[in-house]
Amino acid sequence: VSSDALRVMIRGEYSAETLADSVLSVAAQLRELGVCPEAQRIDLGGLLRQWLETENERGIRILYEGTPPGAASNGRLEWARDFFVTGFEIEEDLDRIDYRRRLDERSVKEGELLCTVIPAKDGQPGMDVFGKPIRAPRAKAAKIRVGPNVRTPDGVEFYATCDGRIRWHRGTLSVDDVYVVEGGVNLRSGNIRHPGTLVVYGDVERDAVVEADKDVDVRGMIDGGSVRAGGEIHVKGGIVGHADSRIEAEGPIRASYILEARVTSNADIIVGKEIVQSTLHAAHSIQVSQGRIVGGITHAGVEVVAGEIGTDGAVKTAVHVAESEATLAQRKETEARLTSLQDKYRQVSEVVAKLSGHADSLTPEKRAALRKLEAQLSNLEADRDAAQEELNELLEQLPAPDSRFVRVLRRLHSETTININGDSKGIAHDIAGPVTIRNRNHEIRIFAD
Repeated sequence: VSSDALRVMIRGEYSAETLADSVLSVAAQLRELGVCPEAQRIDLGGLLRQWLETENERGIRILYEGTPPGAASNGRLEWARDFFVTGFEIEEDLDRIDYRRRLDERSVKEGELLCTVIPAKDGQPGMDVFGKPIRAPRAKAAKIRVGPNVRTPDGVEFYATCDGRIRWHRGTLSVDDVYVVEGGVNLRSGNIRHPGTLVVYGDVERDAVVEADKDVDVRGMIDGGSVRAGGEIHVKGGIVGHADSRIEAEGPIRASYILEARVTSNADIIVGKEIVQSTLHAAHSIQVSQGRIVGGITHAGVEVVAGEIGTDGAVKTAVHVAESEATLAQRKETEARLTSLQDKYRQVSEVVAKLSGHADSLTPEKRAALRKLEAQLSNLEADRDAAQEELNELLEQLPAPDSRFVRVLRRLHSETTININGDSKGIAHDIAGPVTIRNRNHEIRIFAD
C-alpha cells in the first residue's frame, strides 16, 4: 500500500503456469492488509492474465486506487479593472519609454464597482484503499476590510462612495479624497500636512516637508525636500537628496531617477532611469530594469532587478537582499507582545482555577474579584489570539530565504558587492547579463539566464 494509502500495488513474477497460485496469494495478502471490500472483489485472474498478455511480468503495477480528495479553491478578489498597473507609457512612434507619463488607473468615480469577492470552495472528501474517508481540504476565504469611502451592500461587491483614488493596503480597501497644491512646496507655501491623498503640481523644494496619511503625487520633482506618506509616493521627475532630507512611504515609491538621496519604502521602489550614490531600503523589491544602480547602498527584502549595477569607472556599489529592518523589528515586537500575553493569560487562568475550585466558600468580595478576573481572562484570550493571528500573517508574508535574488539584465560591473541573507561576494570583473544571483548554502552564486 502506498504511503498515502491511495494505491494498492503489486510487484513480482508470475507465469501462465503459476497464475492460479498467484491469484490465491494476492487475494490472501489483500485480506491480510485489510483493504476495503471493493479492492478484494477485483477480478484478480482476469487482471493478472491481461498484464501477462500485454506487458512484461516484472515491475510494479497499480492493483486498486482509492479516491483522492478534491482540491480546494481559495477565495479571491476580482478587481473591476486593472487599478494597480505600474510602469511608464511607451511612445509607440519612437518605441521608447516616456518617463514623464506614468501609467495610472487608480482614479475612481462615485458609485463605481471596485471589486467582487469570489467565495472560497472547500474540496471534496476522498476515500483511501482501506475504506476510510479522507477529509476534504479546507479553502481559505479572501480577506478584505472596508475602509473610508467604500461600501458593500452584501459583502460581495464593493463600491466607491466618492470620487477619489483607490487604495489597497494590508487587506483594507479605501478610496482617498485628494488635496491639490497648485504650485510647488517651498517657503511661500510652507510645509504641508494632509490626512488624505496629496497632489503637488510643482516641485518639493529644498528643506520643505510634505506629509500625508495616504498617497503623495508630485508632478514635478523632489529637490532636497522631505516627503513622508502613509500610502504611496509618485514623483513624475526625479528625487534629489540634500542634508537631512528623507523620502519615506508605507507603500511603493516611484520616480524617474534618484540622486544622492535616502529613500525608504515598506513595499517597493521603482525607478525609471538610474539610482546614483543613494541609500535605499525597500521591504520587498527595488526595480530599475531600464536603468542602472551606481554607488551607494541598495537594500531590498526580496529582490533587486536592474539593467546595470556599477559602472565602467569602478564605483563601489553595494546591493543587499535580506529581511528588512522594519519587518524584522515588527516581527520581534509582535513575538514579544504575544509571549507577554501568553504569560499573563497563564498566570490569571491559574488564579481563576484556584478560586473557582472553592467558589462555594468564597466571600462576596472574593466572588466579585473572581468575576473581574474571569472578564480579564476573556480579554487576555482575545488579545492573545489577535496577536497570534497578526504574527501568523507576518510570517506568511515573509519569503523563503532561498527565494531572494539579484537580477542584472545587461551588465554587472566590477567593484560591486552582492550580499544575500548575510553572505557577500565581491565582483572582480565585469559580467555580461542577463544573470541572476542567489545564495545557495551560504555561497553567493551567479547563474546565466
